[in-house]
Amino acid sequence: MLERLARRGIEGSLTELRTYLRTGRDISLAVDALVPFLEHPEAEGLYDEIREAADDHQLRRAFDREPPSRTGLDGRAARNTADRERILHVARESELIQRDAAPAFEDERWEALLFEVADTILTNESFPLATRIVVRRQMSRLRSPRALAWARANAGLHHEIGGLALSLLADLAEQSDAVRLLEFLVATGAEGHRFIYRQCDLVTALERLDHRPAVRAVEAIADSTVYSYLRKRCARALSRLSADFPRGRAIEYLDDCEDETRGIAIAHVDLSVPGVRERLVRTAADTTEDPDNREAARARIS
Repeated sequence: MLERLARRGIEGSLTELRTYLRTGRDISLAVDALVPFLEHPEAEGLYDEIREAADDHQLRRAFDREPPSRTGLDGRAARNTADRERILHVARESELIQRDAAPAFEDERWEALLFEVADTILTNESFPLATRIVVRRQMSRLRSPRALAWARANAGLHHEIGGLALSLLADLAEQSDAVRLLEFLVATGAEGHRFIYRQCDLVTALERLDHRPAVRAVEAIADSTVYSYLRKRCARALSRLSADFPRGRAIEYLDDCEDETRGIAIAHVDLSVPGVRERLVRTAADTTEDPDNREAARARIS
């Protein structure tokens, strides 16, 4: 509701959305709601708040790419160092490590320290929210074989560590992990809309791994989700995994509410199906359609 009010220009609504971001109740949801309003009159400093609260994975998901640079805010190396210093300070003050422990900012030593303290910090709400956010952000950046092994061992749906590990597993998964990722995706389907963001991660991972047995599960998620961004992820995955996509769902998605989902359909729809070419002719001439989609439709029919 606050998102709708902000779109209508109701004074104070965006400020309330920003307050929701600071509560940390559901950072992914808050970030997704706020990103479209970065140029809003009430948005001064909003980009900075989003970058501080969200981890890299949440930012990539919200922007569907690397976040745009802003002067003074895109110093990744500086933020990374600041994150590590904050975690090191908290770990010392909480006696999770020895107070006289030398800074361990080299990647391999830092990773070992992170694994040593992450479980305690993430599962203990007495630690400040900002600290827990920084730990999640640092964990989500890991890319080593040890990180993959940790993700495999801890992945789950129903607790903080499990969710973080599952997200990391989706990023790092190898072909041998595909069956297990599909099992997780099927399990989320039985939970209603509770795991929308996990489903985004899992659908993308199964697409990347080209795991064609996932088609039925992805179709089921596409049919049931209330989240247009997830439906777009499903459309992209099905365009790669499903042989039936060009003559089936691609036709349906020509009328989707999301520009990018329609774009996926335009790129893959089978032009030999009766009525499809005529539909693309109308799209190419529709001045209300996304310009990239109009151009793509012209290219398909020319």
